[in-house]
Amino acid sequence: MPNASLLKVAPPSSPPLPWDTFSARTTTGPRRAVERQLLAQSGLCLLVAAVATIALSSHAATMTVLGSLACFNLLLLYGAPLSEVAEVLRTRCSGKLMWPLIVASMANGGLWTAYGLARSDAFIYAPNAAGVAMALMQATLKLRFPSGVAGTAKAQAELKRTPSSEPLAAEGLQGVQDI
Repeated sequence: MPNASLLKVAPPSSPPLPWDTFSARTTTGPRRAVERQLLAQSGLCLLVAAVATIALSSHAATMTVLGSLACFNLLLLYGAPLSEVAEVLRTRCSGKLMWPLIVASMANGGLWTAYGLARSDAFIYAPNAAGVAMALMQATLKLRFPSGVAGTAKAQAELKRTPSSEPLAAEGLQGVQDI
C-alpha cells in the first residue's frame, strides 16, 4: 500500500504563468474586479484607436489620438503594481512588491525616456518618465517596509508601538504573518 503522505499534492511553488494573469482560478474578489476594469479599459482603448484610424482624415489628428491612447495604456501598465501600495502601508510589509518588476520598470522607463527626449517626443518620454517615478516609489516602499521574516517582525513591532494601530494589528497583522 502506498504511503498516504506521498499521495498529497503540494501546491506549486512557482508563480502563475503570464497567461494565468486574467484567469478566474488565480484571482478572486476585489483583485478580480480590478483586472476586469483593466481589460475593459484596454478594450475601449483598442476600439477608440480603430475608430480614430478609420474616421480621422488627417494623419496628425490620428497620431495624436493614438499617442494619447498609448500613453494612457502605458500609465495603466506602470501603475498596476501600485494597487498594492495601500496594503504595503497598512501592513508595513512590502512582500507583494517584486524587485525584478521594479528594476525592469525603472530600466525600461529610463531607456524609453532617454529615447523620447532624444527625439523630442512627449508621447514617448512623458509616460515613461512617470513610469520611472512610479517604480522609484515602489523601490522606496520596498526599502522602507522590508518583507520576509525580518520585515514581518519589524512591522509587528512598529504596529505594537503605534498607539493608533490597534485596529490595524487586530485585522491586518494576520495577513502579514501568513506572508
